[in-house]
Amino acid sequence: LAGFDAVAADGAITEYGGMSAEVGYWFGPDHWGRGYASAVLEALVRYGFGAFGVDRLHATVFGWNPASMRVLEKSGFLLEGCLRAAVHKAGETTDLLLYGLLLSDYGLRHVPQHRETQE
Repeated sequence: LAGFDAVAADGAITEYGGMSAEVGYWFGPDHWGRGYASAVLEALVRYGFGAFGVDRLHATVFGWNPASMRVLEKSGFLLEGCLRAAVHKAGETTDLLLYGLLLSDYGLRHVPQHRETQE
């Protein structure tokens, strides 16, 4: 992801029990609307499925953030649920939307084979 060194950003994968992992990303307002989130999410998805070997990825989004919802949906994530009034952020209580992506939905053709094979 060349050129990202000048962007205020954060991306992470947190694994849960070997089957599932959470992906997350954050960008400063000066970098919104430039396609960075889509590029970073695609890298996190490929890495999560390829290197971690999980079968499921999920992400949460604040209810007031439709741009992030679109980023997830464009990457194949499906809305799985809404945790109503689940978080307090920026002085307001808001919903937390849960999005998920299964490896079987993403398709093996997209995943680099970094998993170790046992003989």
